[in-house]
Amino acid sequence: MAGTACGRPTEPPPVDVTPGPDAPLPPGVAEALTAPTDIPAAAPVVTDIAFVLRPVATPPTDEPALGAGAWSPDGRRLIAFTREVGAVGAAVGRLWIVDAGAPSDAQTGDPPPVDSAPPRWAIDSGDVVGEPGRTALGAWRADGRVVLARSPDGLLDPAAAADHGEPAAAGASAAFPDLAPTSVVVAPDGATALLSDDQRGWLVDGRGAARPIDGYPAGLRAADWAWRADGASAAAVRADGAVWILDAAAAAARQMSLLTWAAESTATPAADGDAATERADSGDGSNAAPAAATADAARVAADEVTRSMHPMWLADGRILIPRPARLSLPGGPADDVPLVDPTTGALDGLGAFAELPPNLVAPPAGLSWATARGGWLLAPRIIAQAGAPALGPSRLVRLDGAERRDLQAIAAPNWAPDGSALAYVEAGALFAYDIASGGTRRLVGSGAQAAWWSPDGARLALAMAGGGLAVVTRDGSAGPTHIADGLDASLPPSWSNDGDRLAVVLADSAGRANLTIIDGLASATGR
Repeated sequence: MAGTACGRPTEPPPVDVTPGPDAPLPPGVAEALTAPTDIPAAAPVVTDIAFVLRPVATPPTDEPALGAGAWSPDGRRLIAFTREVGAVGAAVGRLWIVDAGAPSDAQTGDPPPVDSAPPRWAIDSGDVVGEPGRTALGAWRADGRVVLARSPDGLLDPAAAADHGEPAAAGASAAFPDLAPTSVVVAPDGATALLSDDQRGWLVDGRGAARPIDGYPAGLRAADWAWRADGASAAAVRADGAVWILDAAAAAARQMSLLTWAAESTATPAADGDAATERADSGDGSNAAPAAATADAARVAADEVTRSMHPMWLADGRILIPRPARLSLPGGPADDVPLVDPTTGALDGLGAFAELPPNLVAPPAGLSWATARGGWLLAPRIIAQAGAPALGPSRLVRLDGAERRDLQAIAAPNWAPDGSALAYVEAGALFAYDIASGGTRRLVGSGAQAAWWSPDGARLALAMAGGGLAVVTRDGSAGPTHIADGLDASLPPSWSNDGDRLAVVLADSAGRANLTIIDGLASATGR
């Protein structure tokens, strides 16, 4: 049918992913590096992926490309954003809520040109201070209302708005006349929202009533907090090394520990496959901006440092902070990645827990310190070499300590949402490692640059060399299928909650960037 495309890829060629260090290695590492790494390709394709592309919106005149944010719980709307840098260097942007329609609304014929199908904006939120897409400036609640980082009407009901109309505020208690939030995040309960202006914080309950957070630590945004899965508490780390815990029930924050950062390279650790950012280091571990830097530049630098050490809650209740600190360990002081007990404040080292050497060498630029998901933690082995550190085999550790596995080197692990697998790109090939079986599949042989998991972990969207967009199933039963060209990978795709729809930014033949919805991915690939 017109407007629908299918792909029939050929078997990808084998890719050699065996690292080659240049210097003598510690005991055990050389054996792991030379172990067989013959990773089989995925099974031959037996099902094509059918899909429908529908351009739904172009940015307003003279504004940057429109990026895709989070989908609403009902899958009919999504937050979209434009972003730019203001005259004084401050990041500014504009948030929108775009009506994406339902999957049944998908065109069955040729999609109309964007010029003949004007975008249907549900709401224009106006200018916001911050960088949409990297800082959370809008978030959906489970009831379909959206919390925006603005006042006085920060809690809105988009479903109550007609096309091109303004949505109703969600009751008088929803007004935030005394707040000036610059960041927002919704807690795991789907109703409670945390807002902050970098100096103060508030919790907004399901009725829209705001409570100030007692003892809120200045210098932290709402987006800096990592929530526990049960929503009872959240953790955050400031650039000065202070570890904070937020008690949601009491609306109070308390400091748990104060870390002394270890000296490190200029590599900002990557989190869960995100690209790392190069930053200047002051040499004393503080990463303070130079005195001559402007206030705006200093704030951007502080944002990068805070983002690089975003804490991760482990399944056993501890907190992993992916940045080395000077720790007092049983064998003496050592530089290690901290594991924090939020109840007692006790500090352990990742290296000791994973049975890796202490005094870890910082990884090369762009590589992860450690990542965790579900009941597992993945730590890299960094090998000291003349000139620069090198990445050795990765170590996968079960959090109960019952099992440790040595894997091939994984530079930027990308965990499946449920923690059952991790994907990684190596030399243009895409691999998926299955935790349960311990097996690795090569899903794409060449050209892969980045990957994004669907919420159910059944498939991945891929940025390919040359601006291509592809989709492949985790087990290799369908794809890789070429979907479109002209992908702007700086504005990542956004999967709908049911994994059936994908919002992406694609350039048309005239070079205009269109926000495009791709329908039918889950039903076509057999979830």
